[in-house]
Amino acid sequence: MRRIIRGLGVLCLGWASQIGFASPEPQAAEPVVPHYIQWRGGLTAGRLPYETALVALLFQLSEARYGSATLTYNDQPLSPERSRKRLEEGAYVHLQTATLIGAHYDERIAFVLSPPIMRRFLGYRQLIIRKRDHERLTRIESLEDLRQFRVGQAAGWPDSELLEKNGFEVVQADAYHSLFPMLVHGRFDLLPLGAGEVEEALASFPDYAEELEVAEGIVLYYPWPVHVMVTRKQPELAERLQFALDIADRQGLIETLFDTFLSEEYSRLNNNNTRVFVLENDVYAHRPEWRQPDLLPNARVIEQASDAIE
Repeated sequence: MRRIIRGLGVLCLGWASQIGFASPEPQAAEPVVPHYIQWRGGLTAGRLPYETALVALLFQLSEARYGSATLTYNDQPLSPERSRKRLEEGAYVHLQTATLIGAHYDERIAFVLSPPIMRRFLGYRQLIIRKRDHERLTRIESLEDLRQFRVGQAAGWPDSELLEKNGFEVVQADAYHSLFPMLVHGRFDLLPLGAGEVEEALASFPDYAEELEVAEGIVLYYPWPVHVMVTRKQPELAERLQFALDIADRQGLIETLFDTFLSEEYSRLNNNNTRVFVLENDVYAHRPEWRQPDLLPNARVIEQASDAIE
């Protein structure tokens, strides 16, 4: 009887294999494609195309070595502090492109990759002013003259501390959109914004078009580099993007991409009618070569002594 049962068992297994019930041959598991999220909620329309294209290029340059990956975007508006908190948590934001809030703080919560990606273009600031102040601004010839004007900033902008250290009186608004009516009503006198975004910013507030304008021939400059930052929860992503950044830098791809998207923005300022007022940024005191506004070699540079900082 036991032989019969064993025989039936063998027979049943034979039938099962013939009709497809046998255990399938083990197959190699499909490779898991990592998915990453880039936060872009702090980018203006002037910066968005270039910085999006650059990050895409980094994934492309690193694909042969690190494999495929998918990238999506988180465009939720956040303050610099809140965006860093999301980056530190590493759940809904894995990378972003941004300036440093503070070197020690940023390096504690994120991998800060080098080199910077915008040739310090964000440090070139043009000024939105009241049209009635146009003539006063044309007579500015020194930083001491310029310090007689109050500067507007939105709450949380890291530039505020830098401007105060350089001797400016800073007036803060609770929100970015409040800056424009405050300027119109005389709460402050100058609104410095990135040279690549100032025209777009002014155009987005058409109600004030009759009263506000971009000051001609005046640029503030301070070292303000933009870095790719990666959450410390994703060290493999940081390694991948640093590998790609090194390639892009060696091959001149960062500069080429930058010129493709932004050369028109800075070339219009590169003439001898532009006065560049150089401010200090002590975060980058160890990089004195960054102090020079080398994107505008034809402009007239007006510097201050380092010991003028309060």
